[in-house]
Amino acid sequence: METVKEKSKEILQQQIKDLKEQLDSANSMFEMTTNYMNQMQQDLMESESNLKKANKHLTDSINYARHIQKAFITGNESLQQIIPQSFLFFRPKDILSGDFLWVQQEGADITVAVGDCTGHGVPGAMLTVYMISTLNQIYSEVGNDPALILKKLDEHASGSLNNDKTGVADSAEIALINYNIETGRLVFAGANRPLIRVRNGEAKKIKGSRYILGRQIRRKEDIVNQEVVVEPDDMVYLFSDGFVDQFGGPEKRKYSTKRLKSLLENVSKSSLNNQFRMISAEYDQWMGENQQTDDTIIMGLRI
Repeated sequence: METVKEKSKEILQQQIKDLKEQLDSANSMFEMTTNYMNQMQQDLMESESNLKKANKHLTDSINYARHIQKAFITGNESLQQIIPQSFLFFRPKDILSGDFLWVQQEGADITVAVGDCTGHGVPGAMLTVYMISTLNQIYSEVGNDPALILKKLDEHASGSLNNDKTGVADSAEIALINYNIETGRLVFAGANRPLIRVRNGEAKKIKGSRYILGRQIRRKEDIVNQEVVVEPDDMVYLFSDGFVDQFGGPEKRKYSTKRLKSLLENVSKSSLNNQFRMISAEYDQWMGENQQTDDTIIMGLRI
């Protein structure tokens, strides 16, 4: 008969054999898992490399698009050459902007438009290029009458951009002035954008017409010219809604037109360079850690 010792030896050998099989299985599973993880890591590295290449290509394309857009939009340097007594505060939300400044001069007449197109980024930028190109064409055809320019621009935008079948509704809100530097006469027309004049530290808001260019809805008034009485040392401001709609402050609220009027009253007597710095500082302080809400532009002109 098999002794107890021999029986125990057989059980022990069987246990050792089972443990060895389990170890071999674990090693095999570990090797498979390691190979799988290595392959995944390699795939992730390749995906990351491809994403970086795609991102670089996209960023390069957007930067080049910005270069093209800058050729259309009047920048601060060009503005200073035409209107030395002026400044431009311009903060695109992204690399490209849906806000724009457009300036033309013929003799003593200076025509200025500040526009806010639908959206921001690439779509907004493409629309600004269209609007500016069309403004140039209209200006060469009909002259510098602000209301007539905006009405013609609306005709172009309504006919060329908006398509009832696609549901696309590209539009723009624009404040436009014509200022004669010899006579001091200033004529304003606005498509859903106002003008603010500050005299002796007191701001007056001149509303534009309730009329959005390129969009048939929300039209309650026709676009009309308004003559704005100005005197030497007055400040005139044109702006998009980006500043007043920026969320920030202690209660995370919109900045509001009321605050902007107060800000412009406070800065209006300062030099144009100081006005730019104070407006920039106020904007940054108000926004704080919040995301920028929209493209922002303010153009200031001293009479």
